[in-house]
Amino acid sequence: MVGRALIVLGGGLYPDGSLPHWAEIRADHAARLWHTGGFDVLLTSGRGPVPHLRTEAKALADTLIALDVPADRIVEEDASKSTLANAYYCRVAHTDPLGIGDVAVVTNGFHARRVERIFSHVYGPGRVGVNPADDRMIDPTVLEILRANDEPQDEFLTRELLPRIQVGDLNSLHEYLFDKHSELAGLWPAYRARHQAYRDAWDQLTALMTGHHR
Repeated sequence: MVGRALIVLGGGLYPDGSLPHWAEIRADHAARLWHTGGFDVLLTSGRGPVPHLRTEAKALADTLIALDVPADRIVEEDASKSTLANAYYCRVAHTDPLGIGDVAVVTNGFHARRVERIFSHVYGPGRVGVNPADDRMIDPTVLEILRANDEPQDEFLTRELLPRIQVGDLNSLHEYLFDKHSELAGLWPAYRARHQAYRDAWDQLTALMTGHHR
């Protein structure tokens, strides 16, 4: 396979369809990387909570176009609802059909370890690089909430899910994402039910997002 893709991941949307600051930071970082050259396509990835207004992929694409990334080089992946789904849809729907060999993924620093773990598992060894934006530009209180949400999810991947799925096994990934009655799909609800601290952190993040006003 030939070619190289830059992927920027969605990080949520406010109820009005606007990007939170940490997602704007991702877009800015991705634009700067794009302008260094060496990429054939830029994928924006994520559905988000208000697709009837705008998807995460569309919001990121609009921001990147405003930052002088050519619109005809941007592809919107607007089906995914999780980081694992980001990786799955980017590979299955876009990079494999386009003949892309290597991908560079943009996210925030607090999310980078989980992104590298997931994308390397979905794509296989030697194909993925993660380019995190600087977390120091995020309000410290907000960053604490974001980390409190991310760390339990990374623990779940490490201890519960990925040991049950071979690297690059798209069939098992499909089962986890789409067969809601499968053993794999039941792992996350069970994990979440056991971890009150994660549920509390999720409630904090939800309140932060829904309480935002532009």
